[in-house]
Amino acid sequence: FDAAGAARSQIGDIVDADVDFTSVAEDTPQGTFSHVVVFSRSPLAEQTTPAAFEISDAASLVTDVTLVDTDLDDSEFAGEATWTEPSDVSRVVEYLVFLASGAGGHPRSQIGSATTLGTN
Repeated sequence: FDAAGAARSQIGDIVDADVDFTSVAEDTPQGTFSHVVVFSRSPLAEQTTPAAFEISDAASLVTDVTLVDTDLDDSEFAGEATWTEPSDVSRVVEYLVFLASGAGGHPRSQIGSATTLGTN
């Protein structure tokens, strides 16, 4: 429940020493956990003090997404997608735009490259 890894719960499998990341599955419940901690381990022992990162489960949602279709061909579209940035952009680093089969966003396919903050 803390940065020292008290009452910890392992996410996924043990990660090999030559790998520096692991994925956390979508919709993983946070429960009462407050940090992600990483311990290194040797054949002799596990590190006693982990590296820690405090979880910030905050959403910064865009609103007012629009696209005015400028392609007159049937079953095709083009135009400029625009949106209103979230009121708090302190944790936003870029925007990714996708085509999706429904409002839930899945399945989806990214269009273009990442858009930097302030260029919507």
